[in-house]
Amino acid sequence: MTKRFLFLCLFLTKIQAQVVQVTVLDAIDWNHLPEKYENSKFCVVDGATGDLMELKAFNRGRKHGLFLSFVELYGKRFFTEKNYKKGVLHGYYKGLEESGFYKSGKKNAQWEYHNEAGFYEKVSYKNGIKEGAFYSSEGAFNITGFYKKGKKHKTWRYYEDDDNYKKITYKKGKKHGASFFRINENTEQTTFYKNDEKHGRYYATDGIHEEIGYYKHGEKHGEWITRVINGEEKDWTIKKFEKGVLMQTLKGAKVF
Repeated sequence: MTKRFLFLCLFLTKIQAQVVQVTVLDAIDWNHLPEKYENSKFCVVDGATGDLMELKAFNRGRKHGLFLSFVELYGKRFFTEKNYKKGVLHGYYKGLEESGFYKSGKKNAQWEYHNEAGFYEKVSYKNGIKEGAFYSSEGAFNITGFYKKGKKHKTWRYYEDDDNYKKITYKKGKKHGASFFRINENTEQTTFYKNDEKHGRYYATDGIHEEIGYYKHGEKHGEWITRVINGEEKDWTIKKFEKGVLMQTLKGAKVF
């Protein structure tokens, strides 16, 4: 029997409920406990080694209080922690790759997610719905943003380095406002949105070409100018659109 097992079981004996020791091989229906065990704390051990595997607590046959589980993973021993109130998750929760707080069965406040591959995410919740600041990272790639009532809101930034990032503005889960992309030091694009539709000014360049235009309710509208930059001279093409339909093309002129 491990020292950890002795300590935890001694701690449980201080709680006003009977403490029952069972092994992982004992056939117990945890969802339908016998009446004599309805208000009990259980220490579940490995019958062969005596190692503590689980702690469980019940009140009137419902999960109530601290639950611990010990598992082997990646060659190490880890534990998970859950807290219940009247059969519902309530309080601190620690899984193998996530941790946070429950309130009456719903995620609340800040939660953290991670894995052995280096992924990390931090999310805020309110009554089970994402609400507030968001952060995520995996390797050199990072995301920061904000949720409002479960939907992306305000400016979200997707960043790898100064030459590879994007910024997208949301309103109630829809793109609304300026969106900016940069793939390398020469290639970038700015697009404006309204209620998830492209609407407003558009600009793109790859360092050799420039394109300037305007969207109206998701369709190209008005003059679109494409410039091919060559030293001091800029060859250009103008295309005129009407609600997404190309009406006229002008080519061959030069702007100095």
